Amino acid sequence: MKEVGEVIRLEQLYASPKHLSELFDMGMTSTRAIIDEMRASKKWRNSVVSYDRMIRVNIADFEKFWKTKSFIQ
Repeated sequence: MKEVGEVIRLEQLYASPKHLSELFDMGMTSTRAIIDEMRASKKWRNSVVSYDRMIRVNIADFEKFWKTKSFIQ
């Protein structure tokens, strides 16, 4: 048998709305509203991937977009 010498850790790039709300400590309504705004924007729409009933959002882009909406920069 061949032994595994090293495991490569990869950074998570995308998350579901539920996990985004937990990660950023915000409610689902606020998270969904931000995702809807991202989908409507030409600049951020490629950061949201959606299939039938599955939505995944780029975590880094979600945070950048959220910061642009913040009153405190």
